Amino acid sequence: MASISESKLHEELQKKKTRFLYVFVGADYFKVDHYVEGLEKVLLQSGGSKEVLYGDELVPEALLDSVRTLSLWDPCKLLLIRQSERMTAKQWEALLPLLQMPQEKCSLVFHTTKADGRMKFFQALSKVGDDCVQVKLEPAVGGEWSAWLQTFAREAGKSIAPDARNLLQEWTSGSLSELKHTIDRAALFAGEEAEIRRDHVRAVGFRVTPEDIFRLVSGVLSGDRALALTMTETLLEQGEEPIAMVGLLARQYRWLLGILALRAEGKADAAIASELGIFPMAAKALFPASRRLGGKGVVKGLAALALADHSLKSSRLSREHVTTRLVLELT
Repeated sequence: MASISESKLHEELQKKKTRFLYVFVGADYFKVDHYVEGLEKVLLQSGGSKEVLYGDELVPEALLDSVRTLSLWDPCKLLLIRQSERMTAKQWEALLPLLQMPQEKCSLVFHTTKADGRMKFFQALSKVGDDCVQVKLEPAVGGEWSAWLQTFAREAGKSIAPDARNLLQEWTSGSLSELKHTIDRAALFAGEEAEIRRDHVRAVGFRVTPEDIFRLVSGVLSGDRALALTMTETLLEQGEEPIAMVGLLARQYRWLLGILALRAEGKADAAIASELGIFPMAAKALFPASRRLGGKGVVKGLAALALADHSLKSSRLSREHVTTRLVLELT
């Protein structure tokens, strides 16, 4: 198995070159999504399908069948297997036939935080040809971090004050996932202001982890009231701003509305996620929620979010009361 750098991968994608199997090793899921998006543009430009799977739910036999079943109706495939570190040695071993069946119009991407060289799969992988490569995801620092900072700020519709930039660099250098997460939250906190200031970043950054936020969102979207209330209490105790929490939940509901609209047009979930720019981990919670809530449930949720936003900005009620009441209404 050849190992290639991120710069080499970027160069290959610019030349529209893809390989059959990629193993991305690193903790930054944003980088994986970025490179998978590049693969999608090259591999699926004339049609095909993209599918996202998860290591702890993977059925090796089903994955092998999926690779084997290219057809006129599905001429190209891109398969992303997230959280591959959760796969067992037995699951990896069952995938050994993959190494003997490279497909020109199919790419598999495994994302793992570590590659265990003691496993039979990785031992065999080290002996195959250039169709299979490992890409080590390096921490984003220096010029790379600065370039992404400007990209994320532009996407959020904000400029970044110099002192805010310094604080962001101190807190998020090395992780694009944390950088994007913090800028998105700071932009919501900044509201109508055109610039993200240091106090905006300090108000929303570094206090809670993306995992805590994800657990809150998962609890709300799945209707798990106990989990949602527990995480609401935890986040408030950690100093999370209620207005930022409402903004993040509102984004999920706007996504739900978009999912329902595109599904009504007959589009598949993978195409919807790509069009709306939904991250795989978010998609895992959003698509089931869209089916559970339906149009009426989503509209009702958006109304509750709008009322909570208004109450936080104008009501004499405590912010904790408003936020807790919102979570109760959404679950």
